[in-house]
Amino acid sequence: MRTTDLGSLTRPFGAGEDPELAFPQAIGVNVPEVETLYREIFNDLDDTNYGVSWWAPHPGTSRRILISHYLLECVRGIRQNLSEAGLHLLEAIDNWDKESDFLADCVNVGPHGQISVNVPPRKCPNDDLARRLATLHAVGFFRSVVAALDCLGASVIGVLALPKNIQYADLKGAQEALRIATHPIQSTFLGMLDRAISEAGPLGWVEWVTDFRNMATHRGRRININQVIPRQPHLLGPDGKVIPRAMTAEHLPSDPCRSQIEAFIDNTRPPVLTEHAEATMRGTLDSSISVVRKLCPELVTAWQTRRSTPSLLNQPKANWPGDYPSRSTQFNGYQPGSLPFDPAMWISHRDIQRQFKSAALSDECRELWSTFD
Repeated sequence: MRTTDLGSLTRPFGAGEDPELAFPQAIGVNVPEVETLYREIFNDLDDTNYGVSWWAPHPGTSRRILISHYLLECVRGIRQNLSEAGLHLLEAIDNWDKESDFLADCVNVGPHGQISVNVPPRKCPNDDLARRLATLHAVGFFRSVVAALDCLGASVIGVLALPKNIQYADLKGAQEALRIATHPIQSTFLGMLDRAISEAGPLGWVEWVTDFRNMATHRGRRININQVIPRQPHLLGPDGKVIPRAMTAEHLPSDPCRSQIEAFIDNTRPPVLTEHAEATMRGTLDSSISVVRKLCPELVTAWQTRRSTPSLLNQPKANWPGDYPSRSTQFNGYQPGSLPFDPAMWISHRDIQRQFKSAALSDECRELWSTFD
């Protein structure tokens, strides 16, 4: 990470400041609305009815616990994933700078003014490290951004009691569920969601981000394309002439849903975006934060409305259609038993105790799970 970016991380935490909230702010991810939504839900956890207290008796005790806590995990996941995206962005920028330094002297001017570009050979794997790390972090950035948006989608499903599986929810699934929803508190939210997305960035930004994540995760990977451009500001030699110095500018694909060959067949559109990858990634992060900051207060309002009139919407069993516990792979690791897990003491965030008690996981309550509907 660049020294300038590390500077904001060296500020000491204030008295009583929660590191979980302070860290995202230090890297430019300021989403206090997520914490507000989280607290609204967290404060409704109950260790008598279990799960969100005012949902009872719906949708059955076991599902009430599972859905309540998974909803909290998804709300928390919005901030966690945006924070990881912010870190990936800073690391990608740092490594693009290092790659530029490696290629800084590749441009030469001949005695008659002719320009030649001689890329220095990579003599060892370390010479290739910055380029590969930049790609690693760019890919990680988009995975994190889409994960944040999908956690937002799951939060919408849980808060608005949409009859859809919350375990496998995403933003697209939330939009689909809202389109067929009939209750006013649900159907009116679709307009808010669509408006928040359209106002947050250029046309198609969510689809492009999702396509890039899909390409990087489980599609054929497009080649990296960058340009060698003059470095600013110019350096002048003793003779007053500009000393040629270069830097690389990374481009991201314009249509990551297309294969490499498809992208180059289309002559109506360049195969890459005509901006530096940093601009694309910063814009994507800003757009995602904008959507989150606009929608979380609306979700808080919907939650408060439901709490004031619990019969308005019953939490559906469809949020958790399967049995519990869910399937197990039976995978026990490669050296099972080599590091036993039997802690005598557990140190955790202060919220965890309340979560476990409201989930009937304290020692005196665990046996109740066999009686839950």
